[in-house]
Amino acid sequence: MTNAYVGIDPGITGAIGVIADSSFIVDVPTYERKDGKTEYNFYNMYKLLGQLGIAGTRVYLTLEKQQAMPKQGVSSTFQIGRGYGAWEALCWATTPDFEIVSPRKWKKALGLTSDKDVSRLKAISLYPSLEPMLRRKKDHNRAEAILLAHYTKLERNK
Repeated sequence: MTNAYVGIDPGITGAIGVIADSSFIVDVPTYERKDGKTEYNFYNMYKLLGQLGIAGTRVYLTLEKQQAMPKQGVSSTFQIGRGYGAWEALCWATTPDFEIVSPRKWKKALGLTSDKDVSRLKAISLYPSLEPMLRRKKDHNRAEAILLAHYTKLERNK
């Protein structure tokens, strides 16, 4: 049986990082509403996680814990909670090998700080084949997703 290690940065601009036979990153599935606002695409989130649990693969999932931040608007706080709750439910439905981890915990384990660009550069150094998806400074969510998967792999193989 092969293993797949999955890290999810659950924000609307987040991503899913996967380390298995090969490593890859997928942006959080979203769609644009008629009024131009971006929403989570819950159906595609469900399909995406379902595809990870293919026969002969054991999936280990880590979801980055989310919380309201000071001075954050009510609408954005609601959107974060809505998406985070959906991700949590989908993760539990996908595998019992599921963990929620705070950013502070997984970043400390990998020797990282809160500096998003440091995370992006670390992801490129660990997974150079993913560099095309991590070139821009705004790709930090993708980087953190693959680093969460890397953290998951390290923790599960202790």
